[in-house]
Amino acid sequence: MTARELLCHHVATMANIAESLRDDLDANAVVVARPKGTVLFEEGTHCGGMVVLHEGVIRVSRQNRDGREFTVYRVRPAETCMITLSCVLSHLDYPARGVVEKDILGVLIPVPLFERLTNEVPEFRRLIFDSFAARLIQVVDLASSITFEFLPSRLAAALLGKRDGAAPDALVATHQDLATELGTVRERVSRVLESFESQGVVSLARGRIHITDAHRLEEIADPTY
Repeated sequence: MTARELLCHHVATMANIAESLRDDLDANAVVVARPKGTVLFEEGTHCGGMVVLHEGVIRVSRQNRDGREFTVYRVRPAETCMITLSCVLSHLDYPARGVVEKDILGVLIPVPLFERLTNEVPEFRRLIFDSFAARLIQVVDLASSITFEFLPSRLAAALLGKRDGAAPDALVATHQDLATELGTVRERVSRVLESFESQGVVSLARGRIHITDAHRLEEIADPTY
């Protein structure tokens, strides 16, 4: 598929844009496909444009002062990476790291073309900024959880957030993976997971975690459940 065809899946009116804008889009937007593990951007690197994701998942992370990495959020199809958007709008370098967590297919829109699309295509602008608003709420919730919530609640929410695909309760994740995501140390995560296992909430194997009681995990993730 072409870049314009991919974008039409998310913004139907893209098929009816003005000829000059269509020519600009066809000449400058690029279809990107990257495998799991690809580093899309690093802290301090230049932002060349906005990626509108059609397939896959991108994990965006930062490092704590002590060097431990934690997940800020994940970008999924039709969602906006608010850090990329802020870099596009401010012409600043990336303050975070983005890595492909599940093979991606999307459209890279260079900054000048992105600015033109947001100015001339209201539906495209709405897609980007509605997603930005939702992402901002998610980041505020993350800051709140890091500050106020107990690790068991955060870990339960992280496990639930990893459910995906045909076997959602069979998670491929190490204790270190989860510690990195939550910005803590592996030993603390291991203790909480062992507690979950003793309660019958999960079963543990090397590099794998199987959710055996999703309902109870939801209760732990949300103490007000």
